Amino acid sequence: MQRPATEEIPDKPGSYQFRDRYGQIIYVGKAKSLRKRVTNYFTKGHHGRTGEMMLVAESVDWIVTDTEVESLM
Repeated sequence: MQRPATEEIPDKPGSYQFRDRYGQIIYVGKAKSLRKRVTNYFTKGHHGRTGEMMLVAESVDWIVTDTEVESLM
């Protein structure tokens, strides 16, 4: 999976969804800062489930919210 450009990722709260090659959601997360959280997935050295997910992931999408609490809904 190609990393999205840092400036493309909003520095706002929200949820993010990793998708596989078929477009199926394989992981959903929430963040106070989408930019900080999503870019963290593209660092090297992930093990276990996170490492496996990054091998399968083909894309990542996000939904910006006003607060972190809203991202849970």
